[in-house]
Amino acid sequence: ALVAKRKPVLVHAFWAEEAAFLASLATRGRSLPLACTLMGQDARPHNRWLRFLPLSRLHTAAVSDFQAEAWRQATGRDASTVIPWGIGEDVFSEKIFSKKKYDLLGVGSLIPLKRFDRFLETVEKLLPERPDLRAAIVGSGPEAPRLEAMSKARGLPVEFLGQQPREKALELMRQSRLLLHTAEYESFGYVLAEALACGAAVVSAPVGFAYGHPHIRTAADPAGWAAHCAEALASPWAPKDARALLPRVADSAELYLDWYRRIRS
Repeated sequence: ALVAKRKPVLVHAFWAEEAAFLASLATRGRSLPLACTLMGQDARPHNRWLRFLPLSRLHTAAVSDFQAEAWRQATGRDASTVIPWGIGEDVFSEKIFSKKKYDLLGVGSLIPLKRFDRFLETVEKLLPERPDLRAAIVGSGPEAPRLEAMSKARGLPVEFLGQQPREKALELMRQSRLLLHTAEYESFGYVLAEALACGAAVVSAPVGFAYGHPHIRTAADPAGWAAHCAEALASPWAPKDARALLPRVADSAELYLDWYRRIRS
């Protein structure tokens, strides 16, 4: 009824799950292009909605090359385009702290997918050469008690700061030399781009925005992350070049408008 009333020229769903399924019903039998932005784990094989979606007529936008590859492995199809999330101008503060409070910062939900136990293992590997290391984790979740107990048992210099307002989390990024991100999967990983915008260096698993990024060091395990962290902490970091490459909101909007034009042509 909404499609008949509004007479759209294109229907765009976000998430290749219920939203895309309902959009497919609304466009069925109509000459309306069906677009969908892949948002997160909907690009992975365990997404039960994939078998209900009309993949042959679904135009998909991935938010990173990493997610596009996950979609290819899950469906055997290429994403139609890759459009990264743009970073808001409010993140690009000129207030880059010269004196840093933390050497390593982790930001995210304390859930198994984010693998913060690997963050702690990386800190442990760094300590013999950097006994004065200062680290902190921002976030909350069901893994918090286990992670805090693990950190205490191993005598790690990690502060658990809990859930913080976004502005406070951004300020902590500006006060940190390096963001360490050990997640198993990210579609984009907005925190990675935010950290670069805030002037921090980034070491990460090769997921989301970090995958193939020229200014992000990537590895797959604590030994690799520790080596990259040690190198990054020992090297001068000039964030200007990394910040210049970050996509802005206006860039993403223009890419979507261009994609819509191509879909409709």
